[in-house]
Amino acid sequence: MIGMTAHQLLLTIHICIKQGKNHYTQESRQTFQQILATRFHKYIKTRCVGQTLKNLEDIGYIKRMTQYGRAENRQVRQLPSFFWITSKGRQHLIDHHVKVA
Repeated sequence: MIGMTAHQLLLTIHICIKQGKNHYTQESRQTFQQILATRFHKYIKTRCVGQTLKNLEDIGYIKRMTQYGRAENRQVRQLPSFFWITSKGRQHLIDHHVKVA
């Protein structure tokens, strides 16, 4: 059983994936934060979003792939991660009556 914030964040990832043609999303924590605020009236800090994403990953509902790139000054910097919902996460959404394609 996951908390309401984790469930709403899982729905937010599902919404971001559904809008695109890919099976993953590349949104940042700040974007997830804005979507939670506008869609669910849930105002949480960026650190809480990161911890909730880690909890969802530990449970097995989402997968994350970190990526890195080079800045103009040749230094390595971290880019937004790829997120996608696993079959276990999809089953959780189906159990809560969310239409999953």
